[in-house]
Amino acid sequence: MRWESGNYLKHYGVKGQKWGVRRYQNEDGSYTEEGKRRAYALRTHKDVEKIFSSFSKKDKQLLDAGEDDTEYMSREATSYWVAKRFIAKYKDEPVAFFDVIKSPDSKDAQIAIGVDSKHRGKGYASKIAERGSKWIDSHMDEFNKVEWGAYKENEASIKLAKKNNFELDRETDNFAVYAKKKK
Repeated sequence: MRWESGNYLKHYGVKGQKWGVRRYQNEDGSYTEEGKRRAYALRTHKDVEKIFSSFSKKDKQLLDAGEDDTEYMSREATSYWVAKRFIAKYKDEPVAFFDVIKSPDSKDAQIAIGVDSKHRGKGYASKIAERGSKWIDSHMDEFNKVEWGAYKENEASIKLAKKNNFELDRETDNFAVYAKKKK
């Protein structure tokens, strides 16, 4: 799409786009599996946003989310990347999330996990990581590998990755990547 001078718009189309084709809905209007996943990611966006708002600068750095949340939250807002999301709640308040993030054109995925700063040390991360890990195990045929990256100073995240059977894949001086791979 491109704006030209004057009061009109010229549209050159999008390569590969098929007009009138709905990627996320069936002919009867119901959602496809991909459509259900995208709708859930959008419905839970505010929950993840609330948890993010409790993070300190250091928390955001450890999650590699950028200081102002825009990198992670803008990806999430389009629901383009979230393959599966788990939300833990306490008294109807979201306190933790576990996302399996995957680009549609890749068979590799990454984990993003976060816990509201007021609810840390209460087992929410452990419970939600266990649920997420069980889901990954039962859907491993959809992935080549699933990676859990953590700064080495984030000992809690590393401990959680190991507890959920992610094995050390590679590391640098300050960062380690744990993975589950297709067998």
